[in-house]
Amino acid sequence: MKRRKSSEADQKRKVLLSTYIYIYIYVYRK
Repeated sequence: MKRRKSSEADQKRKVLLSTYIYIYIYVYRK
């Protein structure tokens, strides 16, 4: 149960991080 919750949070965090990095690169490149 705990592992499943952690996995979901980890995935959500990974997606958020990916998006944040993508935006950061986009702005930096501009």
